[in-house]
Amino acid sequence: LYAKTQRVELTESGEALAEIHEPYFERNAKHFCSHFHAPEMLEYAGVGVSAGRDGIYIANAIFREYREIGSLIAKNTVCAAIDILLGEEKTLSVELPAQGIVTLMDQTEENRSILHLLYAPKTVKGSQKIEVIEDCVPLYNTKVVLNIGEKQVRRVYIAPQLADIEYSVSDNGVLTIEVPEISIHAMVVIEYDGKEQKT
Repeated sequence: LYAKTQRVELTESGEALAEIHEPYFERNAKHFCSHFHAPEMLEYAGVGVSAGRDGIYIANAIFREYREIGSLIAKNTVCAAIDILLGEEKTLSVELPAQGIVTLMDQTEENRSILHLLYAPKTVKGSQKIEVIEDCVPLYNTKVVLNIGEKQVRRVYIAPQLADIEYSVSDNGVLTIEVPEISIHAMVVIEYDGKEQKT
């Protein structure tokens, strides 16, 4: 990470998920290595990411760093922290590229869920920096994992084509499907039988 970091130590109940290490030197006119940072020393210099009973704390200004320089490790750190916090309660996982968007809408009265998957690589054009989609790059066999709890699936299909999709449901209520093609947008309908399993 490139941004300045707070010095943080653990409380007795905390757990360190990542450590901070000092660089060998501060970058200046006499000491230079790469365009962003100097190599780190192996000595421990504090906690970088910590977990406790109230959540996860990241000592770095992680969102600012991602906004300003697009650091991939910043994004991955936040995603990992969210996954840890959600644990088994995580609702949805989708194998989409970075510019992909997924939304899930539950329609309880109709006993169904609607899954929208979007993928279109954008480019920035002109002095006004307008984002445009110039190319349609289809994605194939995109894996989706959805926690449906105790609902019983009746049918999974692509709309509006009404083409059925094969699916599997694990014993702990996790639905797995592969969306055959996303050409900018794909809409998947998951229909339930309207009654909950008895436990």
